Order: sequence, then C-alpha cells, then structure tokens
Amino acid sequence: MAYWKIVAGDTKVYNMVNNTDSIYPKLIPIEYPVAGEKPSVFKIGVVSLTDAQTQWMNIADDAVWGSYVPRMEWAGNNSELIVQHLNRRQNESNLILCNAASGAVQTIYTEKDSAWIDIVANWDQDYTSGGWDWLNGGKEFLWPAEKDGWRHLYRVSRDGKKKP
Repeated sequence: MAYWKIVAGDTKVYNMVNNTDSIYPKLIPIEYPVAGEKPSVFKIGVVSLTDAQTQWMNIADDAVWGSYVPRMEWAGNNSELIVQHLNRRQNESNLILCNAASGAVQTIYTEKDSAWIDIVANWDQDYTSGGWDWLNGGKEFLWPAEKDGWRHLYRVSRDGKKKP
C-alpha cells in the first residue's frame, strides 16, 4: 500500500468562509500555503502488508521553496510507483519511477514551461482512475502535455522516450 504523509505543522492556517450551508457564515480553518509560501512537507511511503514496515521513497524536496507531489499510482505493477513531482513555481514537472522495495527513484520524463504546468487529472470523458493509462503491458503510458501551447497526448515509455 502506498500513501502520502503530509506534515502541515509549519503551514499557516487560512480561514475559508462557508456561507452556503446555513444562514450564518462559518469560518473553516485549513492549513493552506498561499502564493509565495512554502507548501507542507511531504513523504511518500510504501508499507508492506506482511510486516507493516514502511519504505520511504527518496524523492528530493527543495528545502527553501518546497515542492508538490499531486499524483501517484502503481506503475502498471506492484513493484514501482510513478509520481508526478512539481517545483514550487509549478513550471517544472518530473515523472519519477520509485522502487517500492528500496525507495530508489529515477526521473524518466521532465517537462518545463515558462509560465506553469497544468496538472491534468482528467483528459478524457471516461477517465475514472485518476492516474495514468498504461499501454503495452505496462511498458508505456499516455501523458497529456501542452509543450507547444496545445494539449496533446504522448506515449511515454519507462525510459522517458515520448511519441505523439
């Protein structure tokens, strides 16, 4: 089983106003890093169901600005995770394969943009898994990208080669 561990202790509280559930508005405090603030520290762990031990993935986090891991899933098998890792400015996205047993990571695909990169969770109408669409027995996956200003789908192999 894979999971995120979010340490939000240093993230400031942002008060949202709920003025739709009753006549009187209510403040809802949430830990939320507004623009310019460092996001919550994260870890991704894989816990063995046989001995309940967690293996942490060795994903580097920027100590000053922090980073995001908005998406992860099993990489077409039960021995690797695939993780999308974004820098704080969200203008560089790395797709990382993580070895579930050792925690070793390998960046297989990088995308950069001068403005920002859209995190695309739904790119087609019947997309219900919230993750990657694996092809050819888990050797490739579909990935939406807007490198040229338009959203296109690419087939990306485990070694990072992409084809439109």
